Amino acid sequence: MEIGLRERFIFESVIDSVPQWFESDESTSRRSLTIGDLTWYINSHRGLTPLLSELHEFCQEKSQLWLENLPPILSSSARKNITQEISLFWLSRHSSTTNWYKFIAYAEEMLFRTYENIPVSTNLMISPGDNGNSDITNSSIQKLLDPLSTSMQTYLKVDSEANLVAYEQIDWSQINDTSDYKFNPEFLQPFACALEQGQFSFHVTIKGDILIMNSLGLLASCRKGRWHVYDVQTLKNSIGDISGDYRIGCNIFEVLLDLSYKRHGALLIYDPGHDVIDHIVNRESLLLDNQNMDSARTMLAPSVVGIGMGIQTMSARKKRIMLELASMDGAVIFDDRNILSFGAMVETHPSAGSHAGARTTAFESAFLYGGRPFKVSSDGDISLRFERGGGKLSFL
Repeated sequence: MEIGLRERFIFESVIDSVPQWFESDESTSRRSLTIGDLTWYINSHRGLTPLLSELHEFCQEKSQLWLENLPPILSSSARKNITQEISLFWLSRHSSTTNWYKFIAYAEEMLFRTYENIPVSTNLMISPGDNGNSDITNSSIQKLLDPLSTSMQTYLKVDSEANLVAYEQIDWSQINDTSDYKFNPEFLQPFACALEQGQFSFHVTIKGDILIMNSLGLLASCRKGRWHVYDVQTLKNSIGDISGDYRIGCNIFEVLLDLSYKRHGALLIYDPGHDVIDHIVNRESLLLDNQNMDSARTMLAPSVVGIGMGIQTMSARKKRIMLELASMDGAVIFDDRNILSFGAMVETHPSAGSHAGARTTAFESAFLYGGRPFKVSSDGDISLRFERGGGKLSFL
């Protein structure tokens, strides 16, 4: 086996679990991680919060044990075990009284069940301050519970040990389409509105995702067998640093989350200097001062061109229209105030290299032309490119 392969496997598991962390070759980076006899360096666009510092220390302390317990064949299940331990530590730091291991074990068992040939899903509201009297994880009652709390407005309210407190619904009057920034996928907005301070919402979706939120937004998730933890403020600020604009970062964060959980591939390109639009192959896709627009874009341009991704108000950024535009083939190119093009085909840059997919080639090309690209793959992975050390963030 290649020297350092097992140590490298652990390092990649750690850095993959925190979206805003990326690898650096510089020993002056913010944090190091020593595994066995090897050391790697972790960087971030923002300094580590106290909780993220504790998480880094936890990973350093556990690294030798993880190394000793790795199976002979490195697999996705081994990576999941490491990232799950990381997420359990993270969750315990947000609520030490909640039996997170029990909730996660319940969710993972649920992923193997169906009801009327449809995967079982659930919405839980964890309220550590309450006391229930019936354990919802009891195997004898799952057939009764499986069809319940599955809509986006119903949930089981439980205490910190998964004992039922109440079976409740969220009324339409409780759901607010806030004009402020939010850091949760759109489909979870009803629960974000209903969450009170100190409570957590816990979701298992029919697509097999596990998501956990608190009142600030997404706290942890399991996608494709890997756990990720979120410090939403520093992640949002990191995306703002990468894009070069705080408001763009906040708005793009929301759009990227929604596209990822919809499993819609997309390429979004922030082009503040209008550098990328000079390299669009299908010139009819350009919306500003273009006499050669095709008939479909001519029809839609008045409703689309004024979408402002650098503006805070929901009415100006029209996120739902942006999501539909992003789901089309080709790229959506925008600056602070306008959509510059949608369904755009980016000319391949001579230095873009060879890539498996056209979207990835366009992603690299847009970056090399001077844009700030954001890519969502068809299975939900999000990728960002930035100048710092030729870096790239990939998460979810």
